[in-house]
Amino acid sequence: KDLITAYNNMGVISKEIGNFPKAIDYYIQSLNIATALKDNRGIGRSYSNIGIVYRNMKNFDKALEYQLKALYYDSLGKEKNSMGKTYANLGNIYLEKKDNKTAIEYFERSLKIFMETNDRPSMAIIYNNTAEAYSEIGDFKKALQYARAGLDLAEEIKDPMLKGHA
Repeated sequence: KDLITAYNNMGVISKEIGNFPKAIDYYIQSLNIATALKDNRGIGRSYSNIGIVYRNMKNFDKALEYQLKALYYDSLGKEKNSMGKTYANLGNIYLEKKDNKTAIEYFERSLKIFMETNDRPSMAIIYNNTAEAYSEIGDFKKALQYARAGLDLAEEIKDPMLKGHA
């Protein structure tokens, strides 16, 4: 399992420096090991990471394909937060595709999970992503409500990085 983490970390670094093909290679190596070990959590994380790279590449169909695979494996495990993050990833894909109503649906699913698990930093991010989606469809009242909730939560948990999302 350490190899799964190591390959995922190499994938993250490659993605961050913009080497998307190399990132996908690392994530596929991680996926292969996780599959051999029947590690559903590792499989789900690898699929999700591949989906994030495809989203960064603006290949939204592939991004959705991999996030939906991740969601399946997330649903097999006991870690609800993984499912919340995958719902958030799906929301972000739809937000970039300008399908804001679908984005909101996924953000709401994500937010529900993060509320249940009390993952407040993730809640703050989702509030702000939801605000952006409502703003895009012209519902500025709801956008403001969600943005305010995100900012209030970021201030409450004293995270200056999250305040930048608000």
